[in-house]
Amino acid sequence: MDKPALKQPILIELDAECRQEHLDKVEAWFKNVQLTQASFRQLLEDTVDKTRSLT
Repeated sequence: MDKPALKQPILIELDAECRQEHLDKVEAWFKNVQLTQASFRQLLEDTVDKTRSLT
């Protein structure tokens, strides 16, 4: 079934407080992603070093 195309853009207005809350949540999420990636990279490096020492 085809969806009808929107003919006009939808505008959503956010007040400064709401916008800042969203930005704070996004910032915290990105810091979490960065920490997770750094931890994974360190674990991977440790694992590679251990497997190389076995051969």
